[in-house]
Amino acid sequence: MRIEPSQAYKELEEQYFGDNKHESLEIDRLPELLDGVRCFVDVGASLGQYSYFAAKALKGAKFFCVEADPDKVKRLRELTGKWAEATRNEFAILEKAASDRQEVINFFVPENHLSSGAFFPLAETAAGWEKVEVEADTLDRLFEGVDVDFLKLDVEGAEYRALVGAEQLMKRCDLRLLLEISPWGDKDHAHRPFDVLKLLASYGYDFSVFEDHYLYEKRGSGLSRWVKSRTLGFVLDHPGFKARVKGVFNRLRGRK
Repeated sequence: MRIEPSQAYKELEEQYFGDNKHESLEIDRLPELLDGVRCFVDVGASLGQYSYFAAKALKGAKFFCVEADPDKVKRLRELTGKWAEATRNEFAILEKAASDRQEVINFFVPENHLSSGAFFPLAETAAGWEKVEVEADTLDRLFEGVDVDFLKLDVEGAEYRALVGAEQLMKRCDLRLLLEISPWGDKDHAHRPFDVLKLLASYGYDFSVFEDHYLYEKRGSGLSRWVKSRTLGFVLDHPGFKARVKGVFNRLRGRK
């Protein structure tokens, strides 16, 4: 059922910025990752949850919020205008979908506005989907000549496309990548989570687990990156096995 964005965003902003915020484990630990960060790029920004909490920990930084959903962009512009004044950081909004080429694409946004848009309708989301045309571009083009320190990427299955389009950026900059890997992969291009891991290993990046995300940095040998990518790739490509591993891991950390 379609509802007005303004009505939906009251609920969504409570989920992002309220006391019981979404992804609270990552958000509460986010300041650990921000030492020395002067340029923060938030790809798949939605309403800017990660940018908001990062901006509270930084001063004099530049934030780029990359978001394709036209309705969310409107609200994001309003919110970041307030954040810039309150935090003494600078914000820029790029109304784009991060992809492997520059083109106009069909993009799908949830009719109820309560979840993220995607390159294809997600069966995992109960809402209906509305198709809109948006501009897609590569992160290499968007950030040519920009020294990026931190890249957060959450693009609902299009990780591989976005990272193919970020090859020069990833190799040129010594950045930290906070990545959410969608278990369903890229349904249109038949890319699995392992393809994402293998690509990042080829760029010279190794990962550590950061709550339910993965933190990538330039480090490690080619062999160690390959072994770790193969291992995690197997886990992510087999959701049932992943659930069992996650359950064991959470018990070891004292979580229910």
